[in-house]
Amino acid sequence: MRRQGSGERSVSAIAEFYIVPGSQVAKLKNAASSGYESYIPTLLEANVARIQYKYSGWVLATLLQVLPNDYQINLMNSEKQLALALTELTEATHIVMTVAEKDTYAEKLDPALFSPEKLEKAYEDFNETKAPGIGEIMQNGIRFLRAGLMQLTPETVAILVIG
Repeated sequence: MRRQGSGERSVSAIAEFYIVPGSQVAKLKNAASSGYESYIPTLLEANVARIQYKYSGWVLATLLQVLPNDYQINLMNSEKQLALALTELTEATHIVMTVAEKDTYAEKLDPALFSPEKLEKAYEDFNETKAPGIGEIMQNGIRFLRAGLMQLTPETVAILVIG
């Protein structure tokens, strides 16, 4: 994921969780190899739950970078090969999460445990720019990530798409 704030990207990104049966993952990867136009309809058909982040996906991308360093919460380690393959094939950032992330991090992602002030500082430090009020939006990102994880069962995976 790229840093935002130095003028690299001015257009906002969206972020959505797609909860899909694990049995559909190979089908999704094959569709992605045929291109974005094939992948999206396949993803939409396979998904059993969809959650959209109502703020900029770039804020969520920053949050995902800050969580491992500042809070020891790394949601980007599971199914790395699949996530990288989907990211390369579609040119949108993909993070794949399993019930293992739910079991490990759902309790730690209680929004009450995150100070908006500390989240704002982390955002500003990471992006090297001032962003008054961004801490509350990042706290909403914590809610979003937790909501996505709570949808998981042993038979499903969560595919977070930011792009």
